[in-house]
Amino acid sequence: MNPEIPETARPKYFLPKENILPQDRLPVPDLISKKWADLGWPLEMQGTGKTDRKTGELRIWYPKGDVFFSFATLIHELGHWRQEEIDENLNKREEIFPDSKATDLNANEQRAYKRGLLRVKKYVPELLQELEAKFQQHQGTGKLKNFNNFEQLLEWHKNFGLAVANSFVGAPDTEDKEEYENYVLEKLKALGMEEKFKEFASLRVGETIDTEYTENVLMKIANDTANE
Repeated sequence: MNPEIPETARPKYFLPKENILPQDRLPVPDLISKKWADLGWPLEMQGTGKTDRKTGELRIWYPKGDVFFSFATLIHELGHWRQEEIDENLNKREEIFPDSKATDLNANEQRAYKRGLLRVKKYVPELLQELEAKFQQHQGTGKLKNFNNFEQLLEWHKNFGLAVANSFVGAPDTEDKEEYENYVLEKLKALGMEEKFKEFASLRVGETIDTEYTENVLMKIANDTANE
């Protein structure tokens, strides 16, 4: 009879499978105002990457929508894992972002975009290869003609996301929900996001992200992120 194998020590950070949360609808009205949704706010822009520093649990919400934009948002949210820890350590942060010392919303989002893509390139480069192959297949049907490759589309998505984030800059610190929603709504309109939302919709290819494949990818990245 074999002796009992001791339980492997839990890593400092880990991703339980139940913390992988694909979203098939916008969280209206809990997180997204119906007014913003009516303007055309895309499902594929809705995601969150979180780290519980007390328990070590990683958590991610990502859109179960059109494949390229869903993965683009997922890649961005990967950059939010351990962000507070990394960004409070200026020496560690400046290894990757030597010219970025700001702590505002836009800077945080930009760092998350860059960090997420770096993690994918380092830990699961095959994901980018598969997305590029899929991109070329869809482009062969006449779609996405304004882009040469998936990373160009990813850059467009980043700029789109930063424009959306700018809509929240200067929002009033108020408990008046309607005042807050109206401020962001008017800012979205002023930034031309209504037309940008239409452009976003036109770039969908009609293929939904594969959640089983995505779960496997996320587990791999989480294990490597835990050891950074």
